[in-house]
Amino acid sequence: MPSFIIPALLVATLGGLAILHANWARGGVWPASDAAQLSLLVLGDPRHPGMPPPRAIWIVAGALAFAALDALALGAGLGARADQAAAWIGAGLVAVFACRGVAGYTSIWRAAHPGEAFAILDRWFYSPLCILIAEGFFTLASAKL
Repeated sequence: MPSFIIPALLVATLGGLAILHANWARGGVWPASDAAQLSLLVLGDPRHPGMPPPRAIWIVAGALAFAALDALALGAGLGARADQAAAWIGAGLVAVFACRGVAGYTSIWRAAHPGEAFAILDRWFYSPLCILIAEGFFTLASAKL
């Protein structure tokens, strides 16, 4: 597989997710029809309807954009010191995304996020995507460390 494929896929995925979160922070509700439905789709807790405060969503958008930049740096070959720094950041991102991905299959997570629509999306999309992102960062970071 060419060396640019994994970084490109990570940048596209994480960049798209950052843009989506920025849209939500600005009050957008896509792919739902309203904020209540969006909350059920992406948070999965009918006991606490509504989205988090915009500031919290902006923080997530920024973190996703930072992760996309790290994937870009890992794929670019910026020199020994920068590659090493990007690889250690990537190793941390492996832990974050792997933990989130695996958590989606635990009973503790399911109890905290009991919404049925979220449960289905989490089991078939959100958690597997997090695990794939972790695998991508593992591949890139381990090649530099």
